Amino acid sequence: MEPAPSERGSFDRQGLIAFWDRMAPSYADYTRGYLGHNRWVDERLQVILPGMRNLRIADIGTGCGFLAVSYAQLGHEVTATDISRGMLDQARMIAREKEVEIDFIEDDACDTRLEEGSYDLVVLRDVLCNLPDHQSALYRLASLLRPGGFIMVSDGRYFLHLHDPDYARRDAYFKMKNGTSEYARMVQIPQSDFEELESLVGGLRVNASRRPFPEAEMLFGLGMNNIRMRADDRDDYASLTEQGPSRFPLRFTLTAQRTYQSKRFLSGGKNSKSFLFSNPMQTPEALGEQFGALASPERVRILMHLGKGPSSVRPVAEALGLSENKASYHLCILREAGLVIAQRSGREVVYGIKDESAVESLLEVMSDVYDHRRRHSENFRDDYVLLPIVYIWSEKNMVGYIIHVM
Repeated sequence: MEPAPSERGSFDRQGLIAFWDRMAPSYADYTRGYLGHNRWVDERLQVILPGMRNLRIADIGTGCGFLAVSYAQLGHEVTATDISRGMLDQARMIAREKEVEIDFIEDDACDTRLEEGSYDLVVLRDVLCNLPDHQSALYRLASLLRPGGFIMVSDGRYFLHLHDPDYARRDAYFKMKNGTSEYARMVQIPQSDFEELESLVGGLRVNASRRPFPEAEMLFGLGMNNIRMRADDRDDYASLTEQGPSRFPLRFTLTAQRTYQSKRFLSGGKNSKSFLFSNPMQTPEALGEQFGALASPERVRILMHLGKGPSSVRPVAEALGLSENKASYHLCILREAGLVIAQRSGREVVYGIKDESAVESLLEVMSDVYDHRRRHSENFRDDYVLLPIVYIWSEKNMVGYIIHVM
């Protein structure tokens, strides 16, 4: 695959800013038209933060302020940033028209000046696909969250046709039939403008990956919880992999929550891997038994579930779609490996994580091993492999797990 522009050192940052400055007036008209149809903004917010009011929200890459104005109209305190002055000028104008107060700041998502640990919700809508170093940006933006806060990434594989021959044929047919590409029509951008944007960011590494799997993997590696992915397509896209047909969203919303306990990426606290290997209680035999216990995706999912709090067998089984006998079997193995403890409460046995630091250490090492394999093995495919904590759901119901485990 051709290296990304950022790798060649030729990413045109000023050209991208100039593009969005020029697009600002037409995007402002688009924003005004859709502000009257923004009920879904509150609906999505209620999914992750139900009943919460007066939230402090950071809208990163706000554009002409559609999300920022929508959240402000719902009574939240909003800070909105963008790298384009033209977009910010239009956003300020729209905010005045709607009589809402928003703190607009010219700021670069790759090196934001916002304060860490200050926001209940950090939102990125169609932002990461424009960034030459999206991983560093996501790491920095996740650090803006307060404990218990959520990050929401709404984005898409808009330049998939440049990297996937199967989809390129589908897009060519769509363009021949409709006179415009699928994405250009989806967001109502003229084809000529879309092609200019494509030349600026289409070759970035982020747009060549099997999104949103890399982002979900990274958020898990940061110690975040409740990682979920929602497919926003009317029709999803199927691609043939070594394990058969796999469905991938073209547009998606990814959400993740900063845990109340995790200090992995915010406080510079105890290094989990150092703790794991320096602890004299962790003998090679004990480590081998613990890693063996995590060889099953069901048992990793059980640990993720117990990370939210102690639970008896039945809620675990119901949450993970297992029979009670199978859930009991997996909990027994985790208990024998020293990862889970059990206490009787009345007629039930309640299970909980024995040592959160030790479990976090094990999972972090697994994540690092996965990342090393992904980076250094020619035969390793990251288009369908991911640690088992991501879910996909539709408007009406949970569809199922979207990942396989290595």
